[in-house]
Amino acid sequence: MEYIKEIDYRYIMNKYHDASKPFNAFMRFIRRDEIFSAETGLDGDEIKKQIWIEDEKIKDFPHPIRKASAFAYVLKNTRISCDKRDKFPAINAIDRPLNATLVSKWKEEVFCEMIPNVGKKRAQLEHDGIVTMWPDFDHSVPVWDRVLSLGFSGLLEESEKARKSKKLTQEQEAFFEGIKITYEAIITFIGRLAELAKNTSGSERMAKALCNIQSNPPATFYEALLVDYIYFILSEHIEGLQVRSLSNFDRLFNAYYQNDLKNGITEEEIREDLAYFFLQFTAIGNYWNQPVFLGGEKADGSTEINELSYLFLDVYDKMKIYNPKIQIKVANSTPKAFLLKALDMIRRGNNSIVFVSDKTIRTALIK
Repeated sequence: MEYIKEIDYRYIMNKYHDASKPFNAFMRFIRRDEIFSAETGLDGDEIKKQIWIEDEKIKDFPHPIRKASAFAYVLKNTRISCDKRDKFPAINAIDRPLNATLVSKWKEEVFCEMIPNVGKKRAQLEHDGIVTMWPDFDHSVPVWDRVLSLGFSGLLEESEKARKSKKLTQEQEAFFEGIKITYEAIITFIGRLAELAKNTSGSERMAKALCNIQSNPPATFYEALLVDYIYFILSEHIEGLQVRSLSNFDRLFNAYYQNDLKNGITEEEIREDLAYFFLQFTAIGNYWNQPVFLGGEKADGSTEINELSYLFLDVYDKMKIYNPKIQIKVANSTPKAFLLKALDMIRRGNNSIVFVSDKTIRTALIK
């Protein structure tokens, strides 16, 4: 595959699933325990058992604190891996341990509260093939502008500022305490990853980037990709809250791209980093592919399409992949050349691309 060494490609494509076995579309979140050293953490099934044990100790606490504490326990104990064949770390607990424990229990309680006796009714309806039902609270899109501009430490700092700015109810206090526990756990976890990368031959660049994003916002294109990837894994696969977009990529990442070029990083290096980033999502193979969007229109009516937009499509096209899934916001100002490039990709079969109307979306959101 262009941009990616064959040995690296094989490693990454086996990072989340055993590529030698038939792909089970209904069992996508299965851990690859064999690529992780037991020295880096606990067995994933043991972690799930311990979540219940640890939660019993704080069962009278509000849900935000209990969930955040379970999240922190997973990050402290999950096995991790760094490998010279990859630019991104591997995290063992991709099988949604919180969903498999506390969240599933709480969802069922909410569902039964909403519809009395739903358990028996649902079982019968699903058995008869009439309907499948479950409470769906797990779609989200992070405010990526803030994630990237503040970094994990900055997000925690902003939350604590807001917490101290006014008198809070007990419920609000629990909410902010949950945020604090969550982000302190993430910052500590990134430190774990950085230490492992430091001690892994060939992962020195990853170690340096992880050390920076532990305490600061990302400074380079690669660091921004790392923040995006880590946030995705922790939210989608550990907390269990879907990340339904990897951002308005060309708008948010363009500043990092341009800054890297000014600082002597070559376009070829940036293309390679982007290719390794794409391949993470190809290998994970989430149920509905992983959306990321390009384009749209600025407030002054000019296009968001830039040099990085074209590079993004070009790398994706050469890789011949279908995941992540590209959404292109089309406006009157969208360059014809960009649309023709995307349409040519579709014509040649590289067609995991969706076109959406920027104006229609704007109108709908305003209404």
